[in-house]
Amino acid sequence: MQQDFELQNHNNLLQSDALTHQTSQESISKNNGNMTKRIEIEEKKEVPLQTIGEKVLDRDFFTVDHLTLAKNLLGKVLVRRFRENQVIKCRIVETEAYGGDDGAFKNSYHGKYTERTKPLWMEGGHLYISLVHGLHHCLNFSAAGEGELAAVLVRAIEIIEGFDLAVQNRNLKNSVSKLGKEVTNGPGKVCAALKIDKKMSGYNATKPGEVYVVDQDFNSFNIIASKRINIDYAGESVHNPWRFYIENNRFISCKGEVLEVIVPSRIARPDEIHETVSEVNRETNIKECPSISFLDKFKFGKK
Repeated sequence: MQQDFELQNHNNLLQSDALTHQTSQESISKNNGNMTKRIEIEEKKEVPLQTIGEKVLDRDFFTVDHLTLAKNLLGKVLVRRFRENQVIKCRIVETEAYGGDDGAFKNSYHGKYTERTKPLWMEGGHLYISLVHGLHHCLNFSAAGEGELAAVLVRAIEIIEGFDLAVQNRNLKNSVSKLGKEVTNGPGKVCAALKIDKKMSGYNATKPGEVYVVDQDFNSFNIIASKRINIDYAGESVHNPWRFYIENNRFISCKGEVLEVIVPSRIARPDEIHETVSEVNRETNIKECPSISFLDKFKFGKK
């Protein structure tokens, strides 16, 4: 009798231990499941996702000469994605081309290959973030093939989504940004509004991620070609009409002497001859380009 009682007690203890072990395993499994779900949620926040239906511009779009890329980027939508599904989308409305035997290009970085200038040698579609006077970051896309020195500066953008976030990023007051054009009408303003700095230099922008470019088939506009702004250090290259902007767009940095009017559908090759005009109708509320501007002067390698 005593042995039967002890045996029964022993079996009860084993069953209790097994139940406790099972409960513990279920608890661990449940906790692991919750942890997995939390990790998955955090990973989704970390990795920006492409919007369904976006026509992301791939490597082929960027591996062209700097003049062609500078014109082709106009009208395209630059997408800047952040964590927590925040996004700013903006239309590129003004660019400048740099490359080849361009004095503005060579005199600024002295032709030196350094860790900082490495993105300039990369295949088209990588970001190169330059710094002006140690204050303002400027967004550039590398152009052409690997080892070919060519790039395009984004001088101005028109925000089409995420305007309040861009204003917040620039720490602007509502009264300052009432018309909107003052938020991103300059290369330094572009990077500040999009929160882009030198840490993103070398970033591959040819696929969905933190920064990429989308084609929305917006091309019903003329392109104005004029001289680039404040490159008095460029020698003879100062006369090159390598600044391009959308005609009559009020979000450009400034208007200048009109040297060419280009229709986007006719952009096929860099040696194409476009109609040259001395004057076109331009919107009167766009400021004139300054002859000298300390803060807005652009140099690729200036620190």
